[in-house]
Amino acid sequence: MNPPYERGDPEDGDLVENGVETEVPEEVKEAVRALIRWAGDDPEREGLLDTPRRVACAWREYAKGYAEDPAVHLTIAYLPKDRVVGISKLARVLHGYARRLQVQERLTAQVADAIWKHLQPKGVAVVIEASHACMTSRGVQTPGVMMTTSRMMGTFREDERSRREVLALMGY
Repeated sequence: MNPPYERGDPEDGDLVENGVETEVPEEVKEAVRALIRWAGDDPEREGLLDTPRRVACAWREYAKGYAEDPAVHLTIAYLPKDRVVGISKLARVLHGYARRLQVQERLTAQVADAIWKHLQPKGVAVVIEASHACMTSRGVQTPGVMMTTSRMMGTFREDERSRREVLALMGY
């Protein structure tokens, strides 16, 4: 078990009291130290001592979708072709897949496929509009760019009238 404060004194301003923590493998912390060195700083300097653990915990949070099967949020008994699911279940499916290293096109398809497979509805329409941190924080550094992806299945793919109606309801 970790001591209440990993290094030094809590009045350093660098340290936070440990709560329930995930044990971070040394090789993961060393990888973060290597990135800090590569960026031009000293991972052993005061103020950065706990950074490898914090970065590792942040990555664990970013990728926590790998630890769950998002489709389990849809495993509720419903009538065939007339199944109803609470909106929170749909949000959990979305978040479960979104919390993985992911591209938006795959995310859209995975959400639609999970709903199609587990609810067996007459149709599925998933439209995801998102901004991407990679466009804002690095590379072209262009904030405010939105990308829209969609996947239509069943009735919403086969019947143009139904597709237009659902897209209109979604604001498209």
